[in-house]
Amino acid sequence: MRLAHAFAPMSLFAAASLAMLGNAASSSPPSLTASASASAAPKRRAPERPRPSPLANHTIPREESEPPKPEEWRNAPMVAPTRASSSASRRCRAYLVREWLKLNCDLSAAAIRQLAGPHQGVLLWVTPTPEGGFFADKPMAQIIAPMRPGSPSVFQIYEISGGEYEGVWAEPSYLLDIQWPEAEPQPKVVLR
Repeated sequence: MRLAHAFAPMSLFAAASLAMLGNAASSSPPSLTASASASAAPKRRAPERPRPSPLANHTIPREESEPPKPEEWRNAPMVAPTRASSSASRRCRAYLVREWLKLNCDLSAAAIRQLAGPHQGVLLWVTPTPEGGFFADKPMAQIIAPMRPGSPSVFQIYEISGGEYEGVWAEPSYLLDIQWPEAEPQPKVVLR
């Protein structure tokens, strides 16, 4: 007797489900014209980012030059670092003007720290956050640095992490390492 009471709610659920299926089967079929027109509409695709050319394909002068002006950066070719992690390749873009490298990374950056190398001409930028908030609408970290023979440079980007309940903190994200040994014809740029 107890066993029958245990299965009673399940049998009621099954009966109700079958009744709903029966009603669905007897109702009129959905209009095919509405779904056909919706599926015929072209789907929007995100614009594809242009493919960067390998850094090794560019002639980089060994002589020092003045930092590029904003107009020069607008027409700068996008370049691929010598090596980059897959995550960095998705979130960061590098540009080249003469011996100057600009790196833009789409992330909520807390800070950028230069760990090694000369500071002359180096520019570091983190998108400011809105007043009272931690995350910018269009977050970005930017590094502009010269690539000079015999003067290695290393930069660490710190990303804002956390959330509403556990708090907010900064943790190391990407490391940009620029090396150009005197004997080498080209610099090596590693982004990891």
